[in-house]
Amino acid sequence: MHRTMVSRCCFVLVFLTCIVGVTTLQRCRDCDYRGESYTSLTVFGVQLSKCHFQRCFCRCSGSVNCPLSQRRVTCKDECIMCRNPFTGNQLPPFTTFRHRSRTLGLLNCECGCHGSYSCTSAYG
Repeated sequence: MHRTMVSRCCFVLVFLTCIVGVTTLQRCRDCDYRGESYTSLTVFGVQLSKCHFQRCFCRCSGSVNCPLSQRRVTCKDECIMCRNPFTGNQLPPFTTFRHRSRTLGLLNCECGCHGSYSCTSAYG
């Protein structure tokens, strides 16, 4: 009798897990990005300009994640070097570098194509 009860509980748990999984997938929304619609939970590419291509990910929430690390320049001659503001070193476009700030902590930075750079906190 005890084994039967355990078996029924396991079946119910597996059944509920399947239902919750299906319900979760059904609640995902497609993403709209730059006038195009993309299926949720997919990776897609976007031509940002004549010389810039970006890989993005459509999240279940309908939001789009396009990390800088997935941006590519297809026309290398259009980019210029970037200067690391912390060391003064010249770096190629889309090179990543780190800096530890006394006030902001560890920063992850990436050079852009036009000599610019952007930094985000390494801690989220």
